[in-house]
Amino acid sequence: MGTAIGSLQGITKGNAAGLKDGKAEGLSAKDTTTDIMDIIEIGKLEVLVATTTIENFNSMGNDYAALYLLRGDVVFTVDLQQASFDTETDTLSIPQPMPTCYFDPVEIQKIAEYQKTFFNGSTEDGFTEYLNSLKQLEISFTDSIENYDNLLASAQTAAIHQVKQIAENMSVNSGQIHVKFLEHTQNER
Repeated sequence: MGTAIGSLQGITKGNAAGLKDGKAEGLSAKDTTTDIMDIIEIGKLEVLVATTTIENFNSMGNDYAALYLLRGDVVFTVDLQQASFDTETDTLSIPQPMPTCYFDPVEIQKIAEYQKTFFNGSTEDGFTEYLNSLKQLEISFTDSIENYDNLLASAQTAAIHQVKQIAENMSVNSGQIHVKFLEHTQNER
């Protein structure tokens, strides 16, 4: 009889205590942190793609000059490997969106060209200068995009929105996740 009473108390009291402990563990932020930090595995997240045109002026001294119009895409990405999560405030901090520009060689148009009658440069020199100007443009293209500040603002808004949705979908609890930008990141330009 004592075994039966002990078993009954173990089942009723033990299950209640186990349920209470399990609920407390489930409501803690441990699972949330683990799930949210899985976002790091996403790596770079594309948050905005915009088609743009950029003017490229190149010249060789006073003998030759040409103006080209380049068309391509500006792709803004957020490197989620740099993200961090604060469990006390449920805040996910992410780096600023970084732009990369991809030019379509088929879409390059020569708009204007000037050449002196007695041009003493070579075709090879001209082509080398042209390629070097394209390389330089890939580095400093943000200065050449007419509405770059508006594109960056749109990319920031999109980044916050997209990362928030991903984080809240990854979260075990139904709490709201706050997303903000980090003060400084490893890859800032």
